[in-house]
Amino acid sequence: MEDLQIISLYFKRDEAAISETATKYGAFCHRIALNILSISTDADECVNDTYLRAWNSIPPQKPDKLGAWLASLPQNDRILFMCRYWNGETVNTLAQESGMSPANMAKKMYRLRQNLKSKLEKEGYSL
Repeated sequence: MEDLQIISLYFKRDEAAISETATKYGAFCHRIALNILSISTDADECVNDTYLRAWNSIPPQKPDKLGAWLASLPQNDRILFMCRYWNGETVNTLAQESGMSPANMAKKMYRLRQNLKSKLEKEGYSL
């Protein structure tokens, strides 16, 4: 299905938009998320978050290139959440804003911290 047809489904609030997005861009989004997160289960969760963000953002947004627009979401989410968390935003606030339970948000933040620690240690930093 072409991007304009998929976007049209979002505008109609037709749930088929999600399955068509997954069919066309699921593997692509998973590769991006896996490159960011390095853990397959976290990448799966990130892709699902991407579909939810797409559902909540289209409309009013109408991306010109759906694939490129979807690809930006996982990276933006991770950076935004880590910055806000690092700067003292509470897990409860982040969870509420993202539609997750506080327990799931806490798990996500824990995995992000562990991933960051691992990457820093590979770069030669000791924590």
